[in-house]
Amino acid sequence: MAADKLQELADEHLGSIKDADSFKKATEESGGDDDYPFGDTGYSANINFQIGPVPCFLEFGFGVKAGIRVGKEMNYGLTQGFSLGMKVGPYIVATGFMAVGVGFDYGPISIKIGIEGGIDFFNFEMPFAANMLVRPEFTGDDLAVKFYLRSSLVPRLKMLEGYIAVFIKGKIVFVKFNAKKEIVRFKPLIDMNFGNILPVPPLEVNLFSLGEIIKTFE
Repeated sequence: MAADKLQELADEHLGSIKDADSFKKATEESGGDDDYPFGDTGYSANINFQIGPVPCFLEFGFGVKAGIRVGKEMNYGLTQGFSLGMKVGPYIVATGFMAVGVGFDYGPISIKIGIEGGIDFFNFEMPFAANMLVRPEFTGDDLAVKFYLRSSLVPRLKMLEGYIAVFIKGKIVFVKFNAKKEIVRFKPLIDMNFGNILPVPPLEVNLFSLGEIIKTFE
């Protein structure tokens, strides 16, 4: 039937909404996370030395920080519908870093150029997420607009994730600068997703349909 073909076309663009997993896939396409730390502790050290006439430095440190991580997602399109999501939850991260390079510090002018490596020993978060989706669907011979709402609480633990970067930093009188370019990113050696511990099925509501509107004006 024509309605089935149209529904297949819509599902091809967005995906069929059948369960929590399919809704998650449909609403978590884009967005990003922001961290709001409320506490941290750690240790760092800086060692200066020379190799011949060249001034060098070695920096290293480690720390633990905790806070609230907030994420957001939004997608929209004519065939995709509109989705909006937010997530918020606590996190705790243990990190370490080491940097080595060359540089000098002569009073009002200083500059350091080097290579840096960083590692997250562990990164644990437990975000509560809520996603809503409004999209068109073809049901039988009718065109309907449906509203979906999904919530989840998914603890996640990542361990031994790292990076290598090059950097340049320093100051010229009162002007400070700091530029870093990541050249290698190492995926976590351990990435454990504990699954949704808030097993609430998605809410589905039929907002309106084309057939209902036509009947209203008949």
